[in-house]
Amino acid sequence: MKISELIKRLKNEQEHLGDLEVMIADGFNGGGCPRDLNYGPCHIKISDPDAEESADCENRVGEDILLIGFGCY
Repeated sequence: MKISELIKRLKNEQEHLGDLEVMIADGFNGGGCPRDLNYGPCHIKISDPDAEESADCENRVGEDILLIGFGCY
């Protein structure tokens, strides 16, 4: 995804949803090889399983976020 495409997608979401936090789906704990962003942004609510899996989601269940990531083919 190019910078211009990501900016356009995020601006579109901001117009509809407001200024939400953007989080990235991370399967390598911040490491690994560079990957193409090809997922999202998707509007989701942080769930109980999200909070159990990630310290970044603790005490945030029910909060609206935008999620981006990679690996969806």
